[in-house]
Amino acid sequence: MRTEAEAAGPPLEPGDFVQLPVPIIQQLYHWDCGLACSRMVLRYLGQVDDSEFESALQALQLTRSIWTIDLAYLMRHFGVRHRFCTQTLGVDKGYKNQSFYRKHFDTEETRVNQLFAQAKACKVLVEKWYQELGLAHSLLEDIIQPTTPGKRKGFPGPRQRATWPHGLAWAGVRPGHMGLVLLFLRTPLMRVGAISTVSMQDIQAHLAQGHVAIVLVNSGVLHCDLCSSPVKYCCFAPRGHRCFCRTPDYQGHFIVLRGYSRAAGCIFYNNPAYADRMCSTSVSNFEEARTSYGTDEDILFVYLDS
Repeated sequence: MRTEAEAAGPPLEPGDFVQLPVPIIQQLYHWDCGLACSRMVLRYLGQVDDSEFESALQALQLTRSIWTIDLAYLMRHFGVRHRFCTQTLGVDKGYKNQSFYRKHFDTEETRVNQLFAQAKACKVLVEKWYQELGLAHSLLEDIIQPTTPGKRKGFPGPRQRATWPHGLAWAGVRPGHMGLVLLFLRTPLMRVGAISTVSMQDIQAHLAQGHVAIVLVNSGVLHCDLCSSPVKYCCFAPRGHRCFCRTPDYQGHFIVLRGYSRAAGCIFYNNPAYADRMCSTSVSNFEEARTSYGTDEDILFVYLDS
C-alpha cells in the first residue's frame, strides 16, 4: 500500500514552482492597463502611495497612450532597478497600418523615438534582442562589409569573404532567402543562432529569484485557463461606455508575471482587467501571445532588490 507521501509524487525541486504575492489592481479605463501593472509591481516592492504615483504620471507627462518605454521611465523615476528588453529601439513603422496603433501613430512616433534616444542619458536600461536565426534584411546590410573597394555593401558571393562584427562568421547567405540565414559565433560563450529573443528559461530564472516582469501581449491570443468567462480586453471600458472594438486585429495588453509551474507547464500572471483573481495559461499560449506581431516581444524585468 502506498503512503500518502508516495502518492503525492516526488518533492518539487527548488524553482519548479513559483507563485509570488503580487497584489492585484484593476485598470480603470481601456487604456491604462500598463499603469495598473506598474502599480501592482511598485506595491509588491513596497513602494509608492497613490498620490506619489499620480505625481509621477504628471512629472513624466504620461497621457492615454502608454508604451512599454513609458513604464521603464516610470520605474526609473521611482529608483526601481529594471531591464527593458525589446526587438525594436523605437517605433516600428510597420505598425502604422495596424488598427491598434493607427489613431495615434503619427503623434506618438516622435515622442516614443525620443524616449528611446534619451534612455541611456536618463539611466533607463533598454536592451535590443534579435529574433533567433531571423535577422532582418536591413541588419544584414548593416553588418556585411564589401571586399571590393567602391563596391556597394551587400551579400557576399560564393568566392567572397565577409567581415562580421562581434565574432560572427558567414555561413551561406543567398539574396531573397532570408529564412536560410545561419550565424555561427567564434566565441564559446554563445551557440549557433544565439542572437535571439528572451527565452522562457530567462523568464523563469527571473521569477524564481522573487523578481517580477511586465509583459506586452496580444490579448486576442492570450487565454486564461482559470477564467470561465474571459474578459474581452480590447473592449474593456467603464460600465455604460460603448464598445469601441471594430476588428479582430492585434490588441496590445499589459500583464504582470508572478510565477510558473514546470510540472503543469503554465505561467501565473495578474491581468489588470480583473480585480479579484490570479490568471494562468500554458507556456505555449503565453509564448504565442507575447511574440505576436505588434508586441516587439517587449518585456520589462523588474527586480526585487530595488
